Amino acid sequence: MRRSSSALHAGNASIQRSLTSIQWTLPLGIVIPLVVGICLTSWLTFRSGQRAVSQVMDQLDERVAENIDKEVKEYINRPITISELLLVQYRIGNLDISDIRKLGRQFQEITQTDLPISNVYYGNQAGEFVYSENQGETTRLDVVDQASEFQRVTYSVDGAGNLGPIVAREDYDHRQRIWFQEAVTKAEPLWTQVYVSKARKSLTLTRSSPIVTATGHVRGVFGIDVFLTELSEFLEQLSVGKTGQAFIIETSGNLVATSTGEDLFTSAGNASDRLLVTDSTNEAVRVTAEQVIDQVGDLEDAEETSFSFVWNGDKQLVHVYPLRESGINWLIVVAVPESDFLATVYADTRRNLVIGVVVAIATAILAAAAALWIIRPIQRLTDAARAILSGTFQASDIEDVLNRSDEFHELASVFNDMATVVISRERSLTDQVEMLKSEIDNFDQSKTCTEASASEQLKQLLTYSQQTRRRLRK
Repeated sequence: MRRSSSALHAGNASIQRSLTSIQWTLPLGIVIPLVVGICLTSWLTFRSGQRAVSQVMDQLDERVAENIDKEVKEYINRPITISELLLVQYRIGNLDISDIRKLGRQFQEITQTDLPISNVYYGNQAGEFVYSENQGETTRLDVVDQASEFQRVTYSVDGAGNLGPIVAREDYDHRQRIWFQEAVTKAEPLWTQVYVSKARKSLTLTRSSPIVTATGHVRGVFGIDVFLTELSEFLEQLSVGKTGQAFIIETSGNLVATSTGEDLFTSAGNASDRLLVTDSTNEAVRVTAEQVIDQVGDLEDAEETSFSFVWNGDKQLVHVYPLRESGINWLIVVAVPESDFLATVYADTRRNLVIGVVVAIATAILAAAAALWIIRPIQRLTDAARAILSGTFQASDIEDVLNRSDEFHELASVFNDMATVVISRERSLTDQVEMLKSEIDNFDQSKTCTEASASEQLKQLLTYSQQTRRRLRK
């Protein structure tokens, strides 16, 4: 049992010595701090980049929202300016609303100019209506009057403004339309609610400008349509990160425009078939809208705000910007995944880690080589010391250490001198011991000696033994 405990203790001591060997401690002492430093530096760099990206993304979201706000305001202010101009022209007598067809020719001249509108129209309480639209290469004129039997007749118009053949005919009563009814009800210029244009199958916003008499009676209404597909086209061209989304919604939750290119109403084309943002076919838009509603609450009174949420393991940064202009109350929402901007940070971090691993491996190899360079002469000297103990030492055993030009050369030189002295003394002691044995043998053989001579001889042997011990101690 004691032998087993001793063997176990010896084994543990051997393992402990192996673990504390320079062969391991030197490389580990160099590599571990290096690896820790590389990992810590990479992590701090990543966190710093992440914070910087978050700040940049907040600024980007805000700037994108402001750009959209600026574009939409310009988009809706142009029709307002033209509508005010139409009212001024009517008041000074330049527009004759009593003759619908003459007014139509005047509208043609307006739509064929460089004014930033594509259409203009007018309807009165008697059911007469005229509409002019510049369609690029051609011009369209629609008329509803007694001559058309109060049906909407569409004419093509040539470059000289002459009416061509009838293109289409349909029943139409503008007095049942939102743009006319709202203007008559409020008797002041306004933007209508967003509705679906049957003719274009497009979301439409109309600037209605009523002609109000001194008694408050509405004689008729000028109208200019804004087709919101142009806003969607603008959002699609807008750069919102790599995969970011931007969309505009009414406070009712209906989509007005989006950067995703999806349809904003159903194929039925009725006003009631507007697409709610929470029913969007784009999952990113739908999820973002749900988060906006949770964060903002009542969309009617929403204020500018920013927030973030995690979706599909990716942090989404969202900026909500209210657009309130000339009676319009919309919300601009910009959402950008953090990964769009952190991709570079991730790539840099991976590159730094790869470089760090390469440096750590190279350092480990160099440290191992250095440890071997240090351990090898120590091992040679250790083997030489064992050879001295066994009496087999040769100077050639440490010749390679003696040939070094560093501190190990000096240590080997001292060790070699020490070995020479030890071996010389050992040989001298051996010779003297042999001589002493010979003397003792001679003493044992001299049986015939007298007691006096025997005593004298013993004293000589003791004296010689003491002298030998003194020499060995030196």
